[in-house]
This record gives sequence, structure tokens and C-alpha cells, in this order.
Amino acid sequence: MASEGFSSAAIMENISMAAAACDPSIEQCQTLGVRTEQEQTMDFIAVIIFMSFDFPFGLLPIIGYYASANDAILAAELVGKNTGADLLYVANLMSIIGGTVFYWGTLVVSAFTFFMDRFGTNIGAIYLDLNYWGVLVGAGAYQGFTMLLMIAGAAMTELGLAWRWTATWLVLNIGMYIGYALLMENFQMYYVQSIYSVMLHSKADAAAAESSAETTEETTEEPAEEPAEDTTEADATTI
Repeated sequence: MASEGFSSAAIMENISMAAAACDPSIEQCQTLGVRTEQEQTMDFIAVIIFMSFDFPFGLLPIIGYYASANDAILAAELVGKNTGADLLYVANLMSIIGGTVFYWGTLVVSAFTFFMDRFGTNIGAIYLDLNYWGVLVGAGAYQGFTMLLMIAGAAMTELGLAWRWTATWLVLNIGMYIGYALLMENFQMYYVQSIYSVMLHSKADAAAAESSAETTEETTEEPAEEPAEDTTEADATTI
């Protein structure tokens, strides 16, 4: 099921079908698919790592710009390397904007996935799509483009200072996206099981509520009135 992680629609359809066909009172029904304890631990670790990636990678471009890149831009302008300085400025600005939108935006949505029983399982599906299409694919392509601009700018400045943050940010991005790609399946499987469990609980709660409503209705029904006795014959006999 995780192999279909590039689209949450197929995953949600499969989970819904499995939950609809399942009786929550059957213990074997509580787990979707077979996952060993070690795999489940790895799934949970993947979720923690993903969320741990999102915050610093939204913050690092800001730190890198003010701690290093800005000095390189000013130095390049002083020696007349204005084109390189402009490219460095644009690339770093794009990295800051991209990090805020892609990483922090995804991180905000992640908080709601811990309360899917309240906000609905669709928030889990949205989070799956955000991590695959938003962070892995979208932000990967976006940051790849900004890295090309940054490398070109650093090369055009001909300053070693310009390469300090450029090389650091390149290595960090490569490491982050390799980790993201390797852990994506574990991450998806954690949320597949979480969404399935919420669906089962919702189904069980709905069944319990329906049963309770039927019981209440039966107990509150008024007993049928017994027909009145026909006393005509008795009166005639008495007379």
C-alpha cells in the first residue's frame, strides 16, 4: 500500500474498503497488513524524523543568510562582482521563502494529524500528499533550482567566502533528501495504520451509538392499551 504513496486517493480508498469490511470487535482486524514490531518502531521513528526535518530546514536558510551568505554578497559587491552577488541574494531569498512555505507549512498540518478523530482522516491524507508532493517532489525540485542559482552566483563572485554557505547548504539538502526518500515508505505506513485505526474506532462508535439509540427507543415505547371489556352481555344477563 505504501508503494501507492504518490497519491493518497488510492490509499484512502483501500483503507476505507478494508475498514468497511472489518468488524472492529475481531482482534485480527485491528491491524491493516502485517508489520513486525521492528517495522512499526521504524515507522514511528520515520514520522519523528520527518517532523524533525521540517522545522530546522525552514530555519536554516535564514540562519545561513545572516551568518554567512550576506557577508559574501557584500564582499562580492565591493569587488564589483554584482551579477554573482545578485544571484546569491536571489537564491538565498528563494531558499528562505521555500523553506517557510514547504517545510513549516507541512509542519503545521502535521500537528492536526494527531487528532484525526476530531479533524477527520482527510487531514492524514492531506499530510501524506504534502510530504510526498510538497516536500519530497515539490520542495526537492524548488531547492534544486535555488542551489543551481547559488552555485552559479558563488562561481561568478570568485570568492571563497561565497562557497562557505553554498557548500554547507548543498550537503545538508543532499543528506536531508536522501533520508526523506529512504524513510518515505515507513512514514506512509505509519499513517496508513493510523488512518485505518481511526476509521475502525469511528465505525465502532457509530455502531455503539446506533445500538444505544435502538435500546432507548424500545424502553421508551408505551405499552399498547388493552381493549376495553364488552360489558353489554353481562348487563343484559343481570337484568
